Amino acid sequence: MVNNHRSRHPERSLSRLYRERRSGRTCIWLTSKSCFPGLIWFSPNSCYTVGMLDELEFRGLVEKALEALKQHLFVREEESDSGFEVEEQNGVLNVLFEEPAGKFVITPNTPVRQIWISALSTSFKLDWDEMERAFVLPKTGEQLKPLVDRLIEEHLEG
Repeated sequence: MVNNHRSRHPERSLSRLYRERRSGRTCIWLTSKSCFPGLIWFSPNSCYTVGMLDELEFRGLVEKALEALKQHLFVREEESDSGFEVEEQNGVLNVLFEEPAGKFVITPNTPVRQIWISALSTSFKLDWDEMERAFVLPKTGEQLKPLVDRLIEEHLEG
């Protein structure tokens, strides 16, 4: 069932939309700059963004996000027993582990406007979330840095 939601009280709508997204309900976010964000319910276990970012805007957002992540990881890498090393090659971040051996690859995917993380034998695809102003994993609502931190801890514990 498709439900196009709009309200006379935008502040309550934003709060409701955010809560419903975080609770795992499936939605399509309408992110047009000229109108109030809305919501369309869709099928289970996925959330889609309507109004894809243009390529230039995406590249700027992804550059800032990956630079912030890189700096965050460099700080963590300098900790006495971080257990990993960070490399950057042509806009791709690699997190390399010695014990247990492994590699994470974090890369922008411009055609679909996502950041992809290959880690723990899984592919994580993060979308731009206009409300959070961050790249977010739709399934969990995790932002880029906390997600990568969690994946690193899971790898080091395993």
